[in-house]
Amino acid sequence: MEVLRIISFNVNGLLTPCSSSKLSKREFILLIAKKYCANVILIQETHTTIQDSNVIKQLFSLKWNFFHAPGKSDSCGVITLISKEINSSLIKYCNKGRLLHVQVEINYKKYNIVNIYAPSSSNIDKISWLQSINWKDFKKDTIIGGDWNIPISS
Repeated sequence: MEVLRIISFNVNGLLTPCSSSKLSKREFILLIAKKYCANVILIQETHTTIQDSNVIKQLFSLKWNFFHAPGKSDSCGVITLISKEINSSLIKYCNKGRLLHVQVEINYKKYNIVNIYAPSSSNIDKISWLQSINWKDFKKDTIIGGDWNIPISS
C-alpha cells in the first residue's frame, strides 16, 4: 500500500434511509469507496451514539478498521474507516462527536488523519471551537478532512 485514497461524506444521519437511492447510506458509501479504490473513508454528521457503536462497527467490520467519535441521535458524530490493509490506531477523539484523530502507517511512515465536523452555528462558536483544538497534536504529515460547515455565500 503506497497511496492514501480518501473520500469524505456528510451523511446527515447514517442510520436513516438514503432518499435518492434504494441503497442504504452504508451500502452507498461502500459502493463509492469501491468505485474509487478508497482506503480511507471520513464520515460526518452520523447522528450516532455510543450505544450505536457496536452495531455500526459490525456493518463495516469485514474490510475496515472502525473509529467512532459518537454524537447524539440527532446531531454530530464522526466515523473514520481505514482499510484493514493499513496499520491504524486511534489517537484522540472528541466526546462531542466533532473530531476524530487516527494515525496510519504506510511504508514505515506515520500519517495523522483528522476527521472534523465543525459546528454549523455562528462564526463566533466556530472560531472558539477551532481555537479549542490543540493543533500542535497533529504535528507534520497530517491530513485534515471533513465538514467545516462554511457556506459558500451568505
